[in-house]
Amino acid sequence: MTMLAARFPHLKAYLSCASHSEDALNFEQLLGFLYAVSSARDIVDASELTHFVFADGLPAGDLEAQRIIAELLELYRAIDRQVLECRVELPQECAPRPDVLSNLDPECGLSRWSQGFSAGHDWLEDAWDASVRDESDDELDWQLGGCMAVLCFFASREVAEALHEEFSTDSRSLEERAATMLSLFPDALNAYADIGRGLAAGGNEIRRGWRFAPETMTSDRCPCGSGRAFEACCRSRGSVH
Repeated sequence: MTMLAARFPHLKAYLSCASHSEDALNFEQLLGFLYAVSSARDIVDASELTHFVFADGLPAGDLEAQRIIAELLELYRAIDRQVLECRVELPQECAPRPDVLSNLDPECGLSRWSQGFSAGHDWLEDAWDASVRDESDDELDWQLGGCMAVLCFFASREVAEALHEEFSTDSRSLEERAATMLSLFPDALNAYADIGRGLAAGGNEIRRGWRFAPETMTSDRCPCGSGRAFEACCRSRGSVH
């Protein structure tokens, strides 16, 4: 896992300052947000990006503001390179805690990353929906839904409990399901990026090597964590993981 905060000190300091806009993202949320934006089909204009991230809280023309914006754009490019190369990993600031349920703490780095990712996907949701609809690919839709469930799971305890309830087909505990989601996280990171970059290329270059599917990730077990075979579980019910 990489440590990014030290490379972007002005950006980190600004986002950690209590005086900045309440609507602005914190640093860990920003990491998840930029990953979602980099993975989307459409390229986002720099002015739109800075407007969303800072909620217009930066003074125009200020030298320090220019440094902060420059670091934001460099961080965006760094994450974009990971996405393009499909070698995405969680930054060290967002590394999971050993106690799996403690990752649902909204102040935890992983939870903050998921919050930011969720905000980034929601911001570009119309473009995602249009892209997947144009593909008319049910499996692609299922793959994207699976990635979303895993990557958003730790955004809050409420989100985790709602997904746990939706996918519950046995007596597994929330802790067990959270552990399953955590184990799927690395593959979901790269699968989501792969889907977005493939759609950006016209839908013909989605690398199925990152297929979010039980045969490549969970030894034919359903991703919902039921312990049952995928084909006999949520695949037959048409559920999205």
